[in-house]
Amino acid sequence: MTRSTERPTVTTPRATDLDEASALRHQLADQLAEAGHIRTPAVDEALRTVPRHAFAPDAPVQEAYANDIVAIRHSDDGRITSSISAPWLQADILEAARIRPGHRVLEIGSGGYNAALIAELVGPTRAQHPPVRAGPAT
Repeated sequence: MTRSTERPTVTTPRATDLDEASALRHQLADQLAEAGHIRTPAVDEALRTVPRHAFAPDAPVQEAYANDIVAIRHSDDGRITSSISAPWLQADILEAARIRPGHRVLEIGSGGYNAALIAELVGPTRAQHPPVRAGPAT
């Protein structure tokens, strides 16, 4: 697989694209709530707030808000090597974790959509909890 050395062009989405993404995001949250995957207001708000399509820039917005995985990387032979997990699964995991404002959460993963959902749930905690620094004990 060859990699391009050119930087991608960043463009601002049209207002209609943002309106469609917002509508699809709310539609997905409604679907997840009806199916019982969303059970708390905090998880509902996180899923309605975090723009899933921003973490899948190569996928059509309708695909980004489908209740399915979104493939984000493929091997040379076309197999999916990285994906954004299905929203129903992410909602179930977030509900089971019972993440609350002020919690400290270590997520090992892509640092993408799920990390953004977790950040939304814990809220701004930097001022309350200074970063832990590794080093010799004094």
